[in-house]
Amino acid sequence: MTQVIRELEIRKAIEDHLDVVSPHIYYENAPKGHPYPYAVYELGDSTDDGSLENIELEFNGWDKPTDGSSVELVTLMGNIDNRLHRSTLSSNGVFFSIYRENRIPVKDPDESLRRRQMIYQIRVMGVGM
Repeated sequence: MTQVIRELEIRKAIEDHLDVVSPHIYYENAPKGHPYPYAVYELGDSTDDGSLENIELEFNGWDKPTDGSSVELVTLMGNIDNRLHRSTLSSNGVFFSIYRENRIPVKDPDESLRRRQMIYQIRVMGVGM
């Protein structure tokens, strides 16, 4: 019997759920030569109180607009947020809900880039919980 790896199932469910938003959403790192705008997400710290596991989910988005406008980046991040915030997803017996905690404009050291960050909490139920 194959053991279910929660992190991989969560990633699969998130990527499947966001597939309609953009093909330019990546886990941990964007590939070289990626088009703008794009977003990268990471699963961070996790806490488990015995009945529920909470995992931090962080999305960072970047754009390099020639006119300095942040409209395309804000649209991408807004579409991601509209799909994720208050959603309930599942994959291979792993069930979880996602709730946004924060939306932050971030100054990038490269002044030609625009950046936004969103932090979510994932609440995991199922598979060994």
